[in-house]
Amino acid sequence: LREQLAAQQVEMSRLRETLRSTARVASLTPPTPSGRGIWASILLPPLLPTQHLITLDRGAKDGVALDAILLSAEGLVGRVTEVYATTSVAMLLTDPNSRIACRLERSREVGLLIGSGEPLARLVYLDVEADVVVGDQVVTAGVGGSVPKGLPVGTVVTVVGHPHASPEVWVRPAVKLGQVEEVLCVLPAAG
Repeated sequence: LREQLAAQQVEMSRLRETLRSTARVASLTPPTPSGRGIWASILLPPLLPTQHLITLDRGAKDGVALDAILLSAEGLVGRVTEVYATTSVAMLLTDPNSRIACRLERSREVGLLIGSGEPLARLVYLDVEADVVVGDQVVTAGVGGSVPKGLPVGTVVTVVGHPHASPEVWVRPAVKLGQVEEVLCVLPAAG
């Protein structure tokens, strides 16, 4: 009876984890006209605070393509940068090579979100007189690329004004990047 009880407890734990994973996946509605995307689990998350790349369990055989964007239920996670037959590698928003056109939701100011290699990202190329305050929500601008407009990106946490230059703006990602387990890969629009 003890062996059966132990086996059932292990099975219950496995089923609970499957249920949690299914709930996370079901919480995200694909932001594409077709409603299509490719679900992927993260095989290798960032193991150190200085790492900003993840490995996914889906690749070319599954339909993943370069520049597919990654979403979680909270918002934008990153972009696919390498695709192999059965896996792919993606760069997180915080990677120093990451560049995403973004918009301040309240004031509609447009800038470029650049990863800093730290937990925060910088919003640059704002107008000198940009209307930006701590707490402003940042969303994707939907210009110049494959990223749809209006996806949650993060929240402004620091604004340092300069008299004759753009303000220095720091953004905390909407997604807790170190805790993401599944993502939706949204392929770039054709053409």
